[in-house]
Amino acid sequence: MTEQAHPPMVDVDEGRWPVLVFRFNGAFSLDDVDRYHGAIERALARGEPFAIMMVASPAYLEGGRNNAVANKTMKWLKEHKPRLSAQCAGIAAVIADDQRRAAYARVAEQQGEKVYGCPLRSFATTDAAEAWLRACLAASG
Repeated sequence: MTEQAHPPMVDVDEGRWPVLVFRFNGAFSLDDVDRYHGAIERALARGEPFAIMMVASPAYLEGGRNNAVANKTMKWLKEHKPRLSAQCAGIAAVIADDQRRAAYARVAEQQGEKVYGCPLRSFATTDAAEAWLRACLAASG
């Protein structure tokens, strides 16, 4: 991993285990993707069920698509999807803006499980997201 030229655009909170919380603060660099993937790999290495909450800031949502980041993420998902399917009970995206959340929800709920191997839903608040994730974890065993 290289030295970042800007502050990290992803904050990782592993202190709410088994819910892993990511706060996306702006457009991702390749280093940010490594940080994000590394946290999920640490969760997978535990060999226990877990869930993911992604909290998207307006700056992240407005950041645009970075093809190198997208390609790296898709390659990582191909490699790790079997383990994600087995251990990740669900992924919740927290998007406060109603219109953006509705647009994301249409795609996420149709494609999320195909891409990640676990259910993906969107919520307006972290409380609602965490309640759903904890219910997914309870149902997973």
